[in-house]
Amino acid sequence: TIYWSNWKETGSLIESISVNGSNHHSVITSNLQHPTDISLDHEASMLYWVDVHIDGTYYIERSSTKGLRRQVIEEGYGHGPFGITVFGDYLFSTMRDQILRSDKNSGNNKIVLHSGMKKPMDLVVVSSTYPKCTLSTLSNTLQNLNNNCNGTKCWKDSQNVANSTIADTVELTTLYLVLVILGILCFLMLLTLLLYYRKRKKYFEESSSGFENQLSNCSQENSVCSETVGEVLNGHQHEQSTF
Repeated sequence: TIYWSNWKETGSLIESISVNGSNHHSVITSNLQHPTDISLDHEASMLYWVDVHIDGTYYIERSSTKGLRRQVIEEGYGHGPFGITVFGDYLFSTMRDQILRSDKNSGNNKIVLHSGMKKPMDLVVVSSTYPKCTLSTLSNTLQNLNNNCNGTKCWKDSQNVANSTIADTVELTTLYLVLVILGILCFLMLLTLLLYYRKRKKYFEESSSGFENQLSNCSQENSVCSETVGEVLNGHQHEQSTF
């Protein structure tokens, strides 16, 4: 479940929805002006929040996660807490330049954990003893999501995700296929040019050899034969060098 505070001119609210977007509820709907922060006590299933009023009064309150058993834990005037979080038996808060700790049930036994900061806004408690995410807890969480899910909406959401995934896969596959085809065509073109070049080179080599043999067989006295074959050979060699 997701909880959030909603400041409104007609009356601020603390609301909640399931993580799939269904089951929208207004948890706290009255006597609420500017809830600056909220925190969930997982062990006790209680919701805590800070509410700052226009006249300078502040309240730290709590209720059940359904908005029942509402109770004021602390009340004051002036620079009140801005951020709060709950862990174990304690309520932690930021106020002015301090981080404070007090009893979560009464607000008593308040002590300063740290001070000297400029303006601490929010805080989070991270514990090494907090339950780790295992396959078992993940399975239970997914089962709870499924049980709390509106069937039609969940089906549509999952179907949209599946369709989007399939579309992306098809698009990538098509792109890869086009690239492979282009690569094959380029390879065939290069291979064709190479074969053509080798064939032409072999032709010129054989032609040159034939002309040279013909020229050597011409009689030295037959000047017309020598000149004619020589001119053809020179022209052929020029054509070969140009190619």
